[in-house]
Amino acid sequence: MSNYDSAVTNLGRVLFVDDDSSVLNVIRDTLFQTEFEIITAPSGHEAIELINQEHIDLIISDIRMPEMDGIQLLETVKKKWPSIIRVMLCAYIDESTALQSLTNGLVTTYFPKPWDTAELKDDIIRLLKFHKTFKNEKILNLMNCLERLPSLPMLYQYFMSAFHREATFEEFADIIKQDVTVATKILHIANSAFYRRLGEPTASIEHAIMTMGLNAVKNIVLAVTLSTQKPLTMQQAQHFQNIIDHSSIVNKYIQLFYKIKFLKPINSKFNSVGITHDIGKIILLQYFPERFEKIMQHRDQHPYMTFYDCELDLGYAGNTHTEIGAFLLNLWNLPQISMEVALYHHTVGTDLSKNNDILNISRFTNELVNAVALKKNISDIDYSEFNQIDLPEDDIERIINEIKHDLEEINNDI
Repeated sequence: MSNYDSAVTNLGRVLFVDDDSSVLNVIRDTLFQTEFEIITAPSGHEAIELINQEHIDLIISDIRMPEMDGIQLLETVKKKWPSIIRVMLCAYIDESTALQSLTNGLVTTYFPKPWDTAELKDDIIRLLKFHKTFKNEKILNLMNCLERLPSLPMLYQYFMSAFHREATFEEFADIIKQDVTVATKILHIANSAFYRRLGEPTASIEHAIMTMGLNAVKNIVLAVTLSTQKPLTMQQAQHFQNIIDHSSIVNKYIQLFYKIKFLKPINSKFNSVGITHDIGKIILLQYFPERFEKIMQHRDQHPYMTFYDCELDLGYAGNTHTEIGAFLLNLWNLPQISMEVALYHHTVGTDLSKNNDILNISRFTNELVNAVALKKNISDIDYSEFNQIDLPEDDIERIINEIKHDLEEINNDI
């Protein structure tokens, strides 16, 4: 039978599922009277019965269980109750399975067995706090204005299927070629100023994928296929191109600043988080064009304000492009880090993530690229006001000139 913890708090309800009663006893003993409520179940079937009866915010399931294993349980939860956060418990020998589940969106993250209790508690609190953002009334009201929420584009789903089975570059190229708009955009970006320095101009999709890397291409495919779901006017198409150009530059310099700061390359799993950080702008452009245009007109009247500054100035706090983008990335089960960068790239000092190093670098890079784009004289940029990551001034000054050069070359390409 399930066990219901008597300590009721306000962060949410967490369901632990494991067929080993000793594990559940440890969970109940060590996480008693925490900031969240604990419920336990000894099998997948009993877990499903519980979810049918009780509101659950987060489920944490062991992988290896008789009758219904953790994969089957979490797949059922994803299908029937997609709003529940899904996490795996796994031993070292199951780590490859957990990573695959993380990649295909079955789980948000996974916790090792055995675990450090303090870390486990902190991670659960972070997940619950982060996902509470998506219960924001302003966001829900905005999304309810749509006849239906934007779905994950099919071409992107085909690409991800090939990604999971480790397809060849030729197979990826064949998928991209199914949509001439996407194929054209991939080639445009591959031949843009900051990628072209890596080699000669190319007309080959396969070569473009090799130049940019699969992770970057994957996220570009997502962004571009979103833009093709509804027809764009010529002006909207230019706005879209500007968003993609900005995101590509931010993504490039996130990697460079990370390497300067930490003296090592960014983890390959995170090397394209900059591509999707402004996905909320694309959603506004596509589904709320009057609001997007109102923000752009306000920006024209206040040329030294960013898009985000204008949103706040116009009263959109709480449902800016950052919350909208993170909401949909969460809905589509993209990796946690992508949601966090989308949500926090204008926010200083959040403690909700284990990836604060990447979040801080991403925020700094985004603000610096915006500053260079807005300032006619780059010597006027006072980056000390947002340099929370303490990068060397000489490196920043050198890279500011590189960013300016990239922006000028992009403008020349238009």
